[in-house]
Amino acid sequence: MEIITIRLRLEQLPEEIEKAEFDYQEHKATLNHQEDLKKNVLAMEKVKVDGSNAERETQAYASQEYKSFVGAIKDLAIETAKKGALYHKKQNEFEAMRSLNKNI
Repeated sequence: MEIITIRLRLEQLPEEIEKAEFDYQEHKATLNHQEDLKKNVLAMEKVKVDGSNAERETQAYASQEYKSFVGAIKDLAIETAKKGALYHKKQNEFEAMRSLNKNI
């Protein structure tokens, strides 16, 4: 790898890392918030149905609204993992470039 390319990447990466970290942290916070809301969605679904507590809970878990909410959380978790992987990849690239720059 050329010296110019290494030094150019060393200049670009800090900004890219900062953006990737922000995106990752934002997704992580949203995921945590959605996980916290999951109990509320379940409780709201339980209120909508009649029967014993066990029957209402079973129906709430089976409701389309709850299933959709959990599916959205799953999708968000996947996106959060991708954002985290990108953030760590950029950090590793920076460390590699810094090491290469030192050894030139």
